[in-house]
Amino acid sequence: MISKSFTDLFVRKPVIALVVNLAILIVGIVAYFQLNTRQYPRSDSAVVKVSTIYFGASAETVRGYITTQLERVIASADGIDYIESTSAAGMSTINVYLRLNYDTNAALAQISAKIDQVRNELPPEAESPTISVETSDNQFAAMYLSFFSDTMDQNQITDYLNRMVQPRLSSVKGVQRADVLGGRVFAMRVWLKPDELAARGLSPAEVRQALQANNALAAVGSTKGSMMSMSLIANTDLKDVEQFKQLVVAERNDAIIRLADVAEVVLGAEDYDAEVRFGGKTATFMGVWVLPNESTIEVIKRVREAFPEVQAALPSGLEATIAYDATQYIDDALTEILRTLVETLLIVAVVIFVFLGSFRSVFIPLVAMPLSLIGALILMLVLGFTINLLTLLAIVLAVGIVVDDAIVVVENVERHIREGQTPMDAAILGARELVGPVISMTITLAAVYAPIAFQGGLTGALFREFAMTLAGAVTVSGFVALTLSPMMSAYLLKDAAHEEQGLSGLINRTFDRIRNRYERLIGSMLALRPRALSIPQLLLASLGLIAALTILFSLAVIALFDVATLGNVFGGVLLAAAGIVVIGLLLYGMFDLFLGHRFGFVPQVLVGASLVALLAVPFYKMATQELAPMEDQGVVFSILQPSPTSTIDQNVLYAEEVQRMFAALPEYDNSFQITAPSFAFSGLLLKPWSERSRHAVEIQQALQGPAATIPGMNVIVTTPDPLPSGGSMPIEFVIRSTADHKEMLEFADQLVLFANTEANAGGGMPTFFFADSDLKFDLPQVEIDIDKDKVASMGLNLSSVAADLGSMLGGGYVNRFVNDGRSYRVIPQVERVNRLTAEQILDYHVRGPQGQVIPLSTIATLKHTVNPRSLNRFQQLNSVKISGVGPSVDNALKKLEAKAAEILPAGYSIDYGGQSRQLRNEGKALWKAGVLALILIFLVLAAQFNSFRDPFIILLGSVPLALVGAMLPVFLGKTSLNIYSQIGLITLVGLIAKNGILIVEFANKLQEQGVAKLDAIRRASATRLRPVMMTSAATVFGHLMLIFVTGPGAAARNSIGWVLVVGMAIGSVFTLFVVPAVYVLIARDHSRNRPHPARAGLPLEEPAVAHAK
Repeated sequence: MISKSFTDLFVRKPVIALVVNLAILIVGIVAYFQLNTRQYPRSDSAVVKVSTIYFGASAETVRGYITTQLERVIASADGIDYIESTSAAGMSTINVYLRLNYDTNAALAQISAKIDQVRNELPPEAESPTISVETSDNQFAAMYLSFFSDTMDQNQITDYLNRMVQPRLSSVKGVQRADVLGGRVFAMRVWLKPDELAARGLSPAEVRQALQANNALAAVGSTKGSMMSMSLIANTDLKDVEQFKQLVVAERNDAIIRLADVAEVVLGAEDYDAEVRFGGKTATFMGVWVLPNESTIEVIKRVREAFPEVQAALPSGLEATIAYDATQYIDDALTEILRTLVETLLIVAVVIFVFLGSFRSVFIPLVAMPLSLIGALILMLVLGFTINLLTLLAIVLAVGIVVDDAIVVVENVERHIREGQTPMDAAILGARELVGPVISMTITLAAVYAPIAFQGGLTGALFREFAMTLAGAVTVSGFVALTLSPMMSAYLLKDAAHEEQGLSGLINRTFDRIRNRYERLIGSMLALRPRALSIPQLLLASLGLIAALTILFSLAVIALFDVATLGNVFGGVLLAAAGIVVIGLLLYGMFDLFLGHRFGFVPQVLVGASLVALLAVPFYKMATQELAPMEDQGVVFSILQPSPTSTIDQNVLYAEEVQRMFAALPEYDNSFQITAPSFAFSGLLLKPWSERSRHAVEIQQALQGPAATIPGMNVIVTTPDPLPSGGSMPIEFVIRSTADHKEMLEFADQLVLFANTEANAGGGMPTFFFADSDLKFDLPQVEIDIDKDKVASMGLNLSSVAADLGSMLGGGYVNRFVNDGRSYRVIPQVERVNRLTAEQILDYHVRGPQGQVIPLSTIATLKHTVNPRSLNRFQQLNSVKISGVGPSVDNALKKLEAKAAEILPAGYSIDYGGQSRQLRNEGKALWKAGVLALILIFLVLAAQFNSFRDPFIILLGSVPLALVGAMLPVFLGKTSLNIYSQIGLITLVGLIAKNGILIVEFANKLQEQGVAKLDAIRRASATRLRPVMMTSAATVFGHLMLIFVTGPGAAARNSIGWVLVVGMAIGSVFTLFVVPAVYVLIARDHSRNRPHPARAGLPLEEPAVAHAK
């Protein structure tokens, strides 16, 4: 008789059970309203961006004087993962990627201090480096607002937004900042006239010096008398266009020369090199960013509530609309998950009813399910988690998992009721029997998720909340199953007579017949070898089994290959088949030897299971791997790469072609474009998921052809990364070396050519839709070749010539002026009409001998050269990045890796960026977590069973075959091997082990009660058949909807659904036969400890089984 258990208290005193579980319900509901909502869990993965402007400098100059200097000192800061930099004409950009969860403020302080150390070593003409921080999980604002007008200029719109709209939106609770994007900030533009300057004998540098000297802030001070103090100010600064025009810049021949005489002064914009459009119409965007610790959905909801107020206050002629709302995807994805959750609950309820046939019985696990899920919310709040796509996915997965414990309890109680006990006694006894198994199953599943929770890198940061939420739900379900479910069973279930009536009785009798047939089948499998059956006959039967499995495997492999390659594959398949036959015969001999040549069919079952388990190797080798499946986020991006000599006006024309390409799609809802001289970026906003039939990835692939026909620029069509990665394109393959960039260009061109030709050969889906490198020596450049000897002979110096040229062409600002409480830049530059061609520069006049101005052509000529667009470095080495888009990042990287190994000489190395770096560094990291999970499960089971044999029985009898079943949809191309499917595989280990725990634990108890080993495993398998089938069916059908869901966030659920459903279905079937066979092979036989075997009812042959230990 089983001793008393703590579960007796909850059965005998139902109020305690109700109070405890109601407390979980109430606290869980309160926790729900305290949780924030985000798209993904927060991950402190930041990028520190250091930008330095050096007007007029070439890429080579920027690299040598700025980028290398800054990189050298920045690299010594703590917390850096890797550094990449770009040196382009007039601009240095250094991206410092910090280690995950490193203190961003500490890193920012260190990097700023390092930059200060070399600030004085930078060229004086360069602007001070600016430092900004971006988080990889927050690359885009949560909302973009579009402002447009037919009557107002862009700088007027920008100024209004900065003065009125930005403060209003920034004051909304939870808003981190509101940035103006594509705006044109007011600036005092001083358009110099070279002819007027020459006529008056002025050099451009003199004008610049006059602006510096005569537009200054004066902090005069104050008077202080005996009785009164008065502050003093002086009008030493200029405030408007008219004052700038009247500025005296020089005096020649007793005549005053004012700025208006040599320049056109206008209140313009800082630059005219960017244009933003929404729906094809010129606009100005404002991005709204949400604080990391706030709920994105709630904050954007507040912004939407404030937006009508902003619209009402707009000046006449200015309109505003919401261009993009990221929370729409989040909200729709969360809604889809909640819909899936409800559907899953209903399906599980139907499954339980089919197995039990009683609404009373169904009600008990139905109460346990939501209670367990709500209880998990308490853990989420305590640990500081958020409601996001991953935690909600965990909740959906938990539906098919948490119900298992309650099902096992209800089924066990009903079994005792059918045996004649009262519901109260049956509940007490049934709960006592299951304390050990339920605790084992709970700890086993929790142990599965523990390694994921403590996984490092971005994978760990993203899936820690997922794992802990699942573990929390499982833990609560175990508690509910041992406290509430027995109590409800005692007071809701009827007596044995009622159990055998109506639908419930019909289902019970049906399962009794199924159980009896299964028990007979297990008995036949475990039967000792008949005398009439010879060893050669058994070998022949085993060979037939091995041959059948070999043929099935060979056909499966051949089916995956094209007919043209069949000849190449067939020889390999035959060789593999021969190997399988040999392995099978060896395994048969080994198992038969260990079993003492006593069993007819157990060795064959073990051989068949072993050979099927070997299928995991080819399934894994042939699987498509990726970091995460591409999600339909309702938007398709296009990156536009123009020619090196393009202008903003030219790029706008080509961008209009992209807009027309977007608008021609039936799924088109709206679009936005950001265009600059050197790049352009656009986004296609798709109609809602319910109003279109094509997935965003299908639309992306359909756009590849039309995009290739747009002239004047490369148009790269892609979709947003499914997980935060920090990269610009999915494929980012980096080659590094100390060699010069010109030498590296040869190898980069070979890789790009390979990617666009050979790598796509063979038919079918191409490996690359597009591939290109970031190293291009195609930027036309005109070098002003100054005759240094002639300059010296005239008594001039090169610095004064450079100052004159920089003043006319550089476009750098001199100082600032204040207008209506805000300061703006003052920028002198030659007007555009006088710098249309390089030849015009020779007509400019610079300071010559005796203060006279001379044409530049006197001392200089023009030399046409070709230079790189940019010079890039990675980890302080010269680098070239091969970027691209393709259907499979893993396949693309494999081909690039193989080609690089073939062509790259010594001294070269490869690396990765963005999503590719995550795939290579963390794509297989979860396998380590899986191995650790197996070890933890083994240790937990060993402690629970006080045996090292029983964990082997449970794991070997269920896990390998379940994993093979789970890999089958991956092998067949239904999904890929990604983070979600890997987590599904790890989850499957814990789920399928629960079936083995139920069987082995009960068989051991029967042996302890004096039942022989063979009878114990036969009876245990038959007795636990129904709960195993019920829990497996609940898991399979509970997760079945994950396979069929569509819409936002569906790809991740599809992936994990395929793995769990197929793996659990196949694994459960195999478990019912393989676990008993492995039990016979490994399990301890307690017959030696029984002094009177005959009393146990052993058959006469049973003592011979002792050899099977």
